[in-house]
Amino acid sequence: MMLLQTWYNLSDMGVEAMVNDTFSANAFCGLRVEDTVPDHSTLSRFRSELVEKKAMHRLLAKLNAQLANQGVLVQQGSILDASITPASRKPHGKSTDRLPEHPDTPPTKEVKPGVDKEAQWVKKGSKLQYGYKRHYLA
Repeated sequence: MMLLQTWYNLSDMGVEAMVNDTFSANAFCGLRVEDTVPDHSTLSRFRSELVEKKAMHRLLAKLNAQLANQGVLVQQGSILDASITPASRKPHGKSTDRLPEHPDTPPTKEVKPGVDKEAQWVKKGSKLQYGYKRHYLA
């Protein structure tokens, strides 16, 4: 997880989310789908212990040497947001005008929340879609 974190410039919580959400990251960490992913605080404590024992730089140097011997060049990458998985149920999308208590303030729109709180509306091209973002590594 720490290698992914370094290569993709992620926070502790970011790498935890990545390994939870991405099959390839999960497999890279040697985890199975049913395994529990170490949380961000576990990662932070592990890194602190490596630094305290002055082992972090030695481990990275050995790993980089092994990669170089195999002709592997590691560069930082990025995560691309490429597609959307549609949600099974769309929100009602009803909105109502809420009249203000004071006459000088303009009315506001009150939108009824969607059925699925984790899905969201996304504009892709000129079309609005309701669903979940899928992340791909590049």
